[in-house]
Amino acid sequence: WETGYSKNSRSAEASGLDLNRFVWRRKLHAWRDVPVTHVGPSRWMSECAEQSKLWKGSEGSRFEVIPNGLNPQVFRPYDQRQAREELGLSADAKLLLFGAHSVSSSIKGGDLLCDVLNLLKEDSGDDCQLVTFGAGAFNPPAEYQHRHLGSISDLEYLAKLYSAADVMLIPSRLEAFGQTASEALSCGTPVVCFDTSGLRDIVLHQNNGYRAECYDCSDFVEGVRWCLAEFQSGLDSEQWEATHARFSTENVAQKYYELYTGEIDRDV
Repeated sequence: WETGYSKNSRSAEASGLDLNRFVWRRKLHAWRDVPVTHVGPSRWMSECAEQSKLWKGSEGSRFEVIPNGLNPQVFRPYDQRQAREELGLSADAKLLLFGAHSVSSSIKGGDLLCDVLNLLKEDSGDDCQLVTFGAGAFNPPAEYQHRHLGSISDLEYLAKLYSAADVMLIPSRLEAFGQTASEALSCGTPVVCFDTSGLRDIVLHQNNGYRAECYDCSDFVEGVRWCLAEFQSGLDSEQWEATHARFSTENVAQKYYELYTGEIDRDV
């Protein structure tokens, strides 16, 4: 993306017409010298776009950041004990939550999470239960109590699941934004992640969660321990309300409205 798509960019296993290169060259031709306002959901995404071969040095182009939104009427804190009872989860265990569109994706860091869990088991006497959700299968260390809930489409159920957890674990290697992080924080649950990509805009280190050094599983474990000790009753109202203010669909829509009206005025 920084140097451009060349013949060497193609996978050695690929054959036939290189559609990726064809489309990339069409983009380069069509967008050359055309001022465009690019909107990314995180600072990291906008910085990547600005440094890309397609956009770098594009005169008149702008790079804005508007996050993905969420509905704070849905993603809000529920009583933890009641949520656990409704979902059939342990009332007493330290509940660690991990979820992704595909829990087996290497980008989502399932392999890193297994290393984290092994270290956490060695280092902590806490009675931990792991709950996961999303497509695919996740196989934690055998000694862990584990429940996989599969893909979840019911947003209220998902909000209650976030509320039931003690800590949301996001071991992703990359996130364009990090929707599960913003949703968990909106439900009053602290987040532990690596200090990477779009997650830097959402998780405020040792404020509403912990950003571990990339990709140091020992530091990630330190983050889990820190959150379990610091947020024994979850995030306080000021912390989750701040997340609502940053990511509510109403506020995100207002940012887009201001962007579009500004562009119209600029064109006129």
